[in-house]
Amino acid sequence: MHCNECVWSQLSLDPASKNAGQLICRLNPPVMAGIPVPTAQGMNVQVIPMWSIVQKDDWCSSFEDENDRKTESN
Repeated sequence: MHCNECVWSQLSLDPASKNAGQLICRLNPPVMAGIPVPTAQGMNVQVIPMWSIVQKDDWCSSFEDENDRKTESN
């Protein structure tokens, strides 16, 4: 199953995001990332969730590729 057909892929609609209009895979939990942010008291770390960006023709990792099944059965 390709990512554009998968129930876990979602189109990013946040206009403030640099990933707006791209597919986000929500099958697996997001990876937390720390971004340093300068403040008046020094540096602060902002923790944000990072979801995987996928392409429409990527193969969903939850489904076995049909070509792999044919190869394994031979």
